[in-house]
Amino acid sequence: MAEVTARRLELRAASDGAEPAEAGWQSMLLEDALAALKRGQGIGRWQEVRLVLPNPYALPSPVKTSLALLLLSPGRAAIVAGNGSARRAVTPLSLMADALRAFDRRNDVVRSRTEIMNWLAAAPMHLSEFIPAAGPPLVLRTSLWFGAKVGGAMSHAAGIINAIRDRFGKVDLVSTDSVPELRKDIDVRTIDLARIEGWTSGDGLYLAAQPGLLAEARRLASAAAPVFVYQRCGLGDMTGLRLAREMRRPFVLEYNGPEVWVAEKWGTGVGYADDYQTIETELLRRADIVLAVSQPLVEEAVLRGADPGRVLLSPNAADPSRFHPGLSGAAIRQRLGLGCQRIAMLVSSFGPWHGVETAISAFAALKARRPDLAAAAKLVLVGRGAGFEAARLQAERLGLSESVLFTGPVLAELAPEMLAAADVLLSPQVHNEDGSLFFGSPTKLFEYMAMGKPIIASDLAQIGDILTHEATALLTQPGDVSQLSEALERAFSDPMALAPMGAAARDLLVNSHTWDARIAALEKALTGIGAMQRQ
Repeated sequence: MAEVTARRLELRAASDGAEPAEAGWQSMLLEDALAALKRGQGIGRWQEVRLVLPNPYALPSPVKTSLALLLLSPGRAAIVAGNGSARRAVTPLSLMADALRAFDRRNDVVRSRTEIMNWLAAAPMHLSEFIPAAGPPLVLRTSLWFGAKVGGAMSHAAGIINAIRDRFGKVDLVSTDSVPELRKDIDVRTIDLARIEGWTSGDGLYLAAQPGLLAEARRLASAAAPVFVYQRCGLGDMTGLRLAREMRRPFVLEYNGPEVWVAEKWGTGVGYADDYQTIETELLRRADIVLAVSQPLVEEAVLRGADPGRVLLSPNAADPSRFHPGLSGAAIRQRLGLGCQRIAMLVSSFGPWHGVETAISAFAALKARRPDLAAAAKLVLVGRGAGFEAARLQAERLGLSESVLFTGPVLAELAPEMLAAADVLLSPQVHNEDGSLFFGSPTKLFEYMAMGKPIIASDLAQIGDILTHEATALLTQPGDVSQLSEALERAFSDPMALAPMGAAARDLLVNSHTWDARIAALEKALTGIGAMQRQ
């Protein structure tokens, strides 16, 4: 548990990089508070606790969360909307009411699951023909859990939506939340979360919410048949497929990874796993185009029944007009007190595959071997996530408290300046712990490339396929502390010697790995299945 600096605690489900403005409140991530409670820390410590959410109903596990809030502050706890428009007091009575509603919601989950399975049984695998398009592409963002407005997922969302708008002149966006860095002329039609049933259904939320999400998508989407319907694959989410079938236009499924596997291997698991696995498989089989972000995911989609001719390898990318070498990182350096130190920077959500531990150990090895270089350098870790506290303790244990800077998350609009403050950028991903293939496509890697700065990265799957050792990056073996330490020594000793690699990486990005290029490839794929005819 963080050191107590106030008697009032403000929790956020995910940080957006901003600190609470009100004095007298200590800020903490909900996940950190829950982890502390599991260790028996923080019980009854706070005079008042409030959990700030985009919407006070947007809480997939309200019973568990409300219980945690009451444990932290038996006297006064609440869930409030981020804009102050709504507040729900949390009391023992409200906890009991939520628990009773959760029990009642089981029927909603069963009904929705049955309806989904019946629809899948009756609906054709693909449309025999599409009606001509009369409106712009429709992008659906129907997530029911709201992560940070920072990091790769947000960069990916903004990049895709902006590129669709640029290529087709307009885009319809229906979303449960806002997306930073969108073009100013993109109108976000926001789903009313109060219309969504199932918030007290725990893991069953993603099934129980389907009727409400589909009704909201119908209400908000343009009546004109879109060029295509685009949606990222999510737990149990059939909204995009069903709306596309109703509109008789193609459904494009963005596939970033197996959601049930991710929940079980990198999270705490998920209930209704078999149902969610079935729905995900059916989405892959029935999508008119599957955009898989890596080759292992292409192969998995085909193995699960997707038509190979409809699966397109579509890695992440970057916007070279937003991330570029002309940016100055001076203001960030001054704010963080970095001075003239040489900076190795790693942007991370501190997931188990990100290699943060390897980076910290490599810096410790450099400090032991070349204390002169390490004294004039710093490892800057940007972001926040489940492994944050473990990484902080590792740095402290290795005597690196003064050498490793944890910035926490940064606002999306500050990300390019943050990268500009670095001398060398790190992407030290490691193999999956269970031995399965690394299926990631790190957005940060492409943003690094766009910056034109030297890169040190793992020679792992897509990373090693895109970057070439000694040409566009220094590549090291995943998890090899010695190799990474030696690469850091080389970068810190003479950063300018690696400058040509950074320039070559940017050239590669501009020529092959922009969001515009990804949407152009999608348009070609849709043309190939006869889906691009217009009125």
